[in-house]
Amino acid sequence: AISREQFPVNSAVARSDLLTTRQMAQFVARGFLRFDELVPEALNTALMAAIAADEVAGHPPGTPLADCYEDCAPIRNLLQLPAVRGIIQSLVGAEPTFDHHAIHHCPPRQERAQDTHADSIIDTRRGAFDIQIMYYPHAVTRDMGGTRYIPGSHFRRINEMAIARYQNILGQQHVVCPAGTVLVMHHGIWHGGGCNRSNESRYMLKIRLNPTQRQTLLWNTDDLIA
Repeated sequence: AISREQFPVNSAVARSDLLTTRQMAQFVARGFLRFDELVPEALNTALMAAIAADEVAGHPPGTPLADCYEDCAPIRNLLQLPAVRGIIQSLVGAEPTFDHHAIHHCPPRQERAQDTHADSIIDTRRGAFDIQIMYYPHAVTRDMGGTRYIPGSHFRRINEMAIARYQNILGQQHVVCPAGTVLVMHHGIWHGGGCNRSNESRYMLKIRLNPTQRQTLLWNTDDLIA
């Protein structure tokens, strides 16, 4: 039998908002988790307004996430959603640090896809992993060519652009999703933006986070306890 004391969890969020063991196993095997319509429409609208007003500013790498986005209420509110806090804590702990963010904008009728790549694979850490939160504040249709990614590719560590010439890989998926969808990826996932053949702009907010504690048994382990 396994006792609860053997698997302590920092209770910064409710246990019910942490990931389950099944979800963690899926993340390990596939390198990502997807949560459709996780973010309320009011927040989606607020973020799009903040992007339009150029109000989304970054922070120096290493800044505690708790100290970030004080001047950008939409992102701060996004990161304070119980489900989002639970996802973050389950994967990188209760006190992660900010690495970088990017607002990816693909204009209408963009016929060139982004090169396939993995983000910032330049460190020498073994065992630890960063996460990348990819948030889609509006619906992404197939014609809009959302992010393509290859499940399981995080097991093949590569330099950032070493795979740039590859555009179509067996098993790759494309993000087609409703507004408010969040994709959380292992930092080693191979991915790239697709062609936008629609008449609408496509936006995605990416935030990369670094762990500050050992990434062991941070999720809700209740389903492991006999």
